[in-house]
Amino acid sequence: MVIYEPRASAILYNFLKTYDTSKTFILPANICPIVPLTLLKASKKFEFIDITLHDYCLDREKVLYVINKHPQKYAGIIFVHTYGAIQDTENFYEDIKRINKEILIIDDRCLCIPETNYDYKESSQDLTIFSTGYAKYVDFGYGGFGFLNKKIKYHKFHLDYDEEDLLRITKQYKKCIKDKERFIYKDNNWLDNTKFKFSKAEYFQRIKNGIGEASRVKKEINKIYREKLPQSIFLPGKFQNWRFNILIPNKEKIIKEIFNAGLFASSHYNSLVPLFFNSEAEKASYLQKRIINLFNDKYFSSDKAKKICKIINKYII
Repeated sequence: MVIYEPRASAILYNFLKTYDTSKTFILPANICPIVPLTLLKASKKFEFIDITLHDYCLDREKVLYVINKHPQKYAGIIFVHTYGAIQDTENFYEDIKRINKEILIIDDRCLCIPETNYDYKESSQDLTIFSTGYAKYVDFGYGGFGFLNKKIKYHKFHLDYDEEDLLRITKQYKKCIKDKERFIYKDNNWLDNTKFKFSKAEYFQRIKNGIGEASRVKKEINKIYREKLPQSIFLPGKFQNWRFNILIPNKEKIIKEIFNAGLFASSHYNSLVPLFFNSEAEKASYLQKRIINLFNDKYFSSDKAKKICKIINKYII
């Protein structure tokens, strides 16, 4: 079954609300903040597990360990394909289902290249989510879609929506991350779960057209980064689709100089553990302190990419 909503997080919200459970969901420590906010809005409990530095994704061994230890504690997991790099997770998902077949598996591919003909025949996940929102691979600033396993239930729930509430809560969690403060969730009308703007056929055709244009731009700008930056700071090639990612020891200095030059780069994603709990995720924090995401989309240009390369090469340690 294919579903589509104004935001990928609205799909997640509807899915979570469909299942009346007080059990806990497992999230990776480096997930987008909107995901735990969506769980809070759906009144679901969650806990974080750290990533590995092998693929920057959820630590599979740790997940299996905690589920084995407490097989009835957990309602589900959300696995994020970090920076849009598709990981082979099928054996991992099958291992989870062997421990407890009722555990829900949500495969988050919001930063991946959208797949409009996703095949569920040989997969164990219950929901796979893609996004076409702002700063995603195909960026309409709107929309998300998902694929549901046939046995899975899904209901759409009415929510009032106020764009100002979304702006306020976004500003709030960003400030808490910056200031290293705990985030206190207060529910409001921040989540857009209204009627979808397009027909399924129109939406998916727009996505197919958008993939081609996004790929062309990314290929052109990535070529500049590959030619002008030292290969030693690159993440492996599969991580370079969403943005071009580099690991660098003096990240804060580089970011500062980029912004001083009137240019932009980002550093997704922070470890969210201290945002919600009194603890930390060591490996997610290690990655966040060193990662820089260089833009390679329609908001950027080849000229800006060349200027950024000069800055990085000048100040790299």
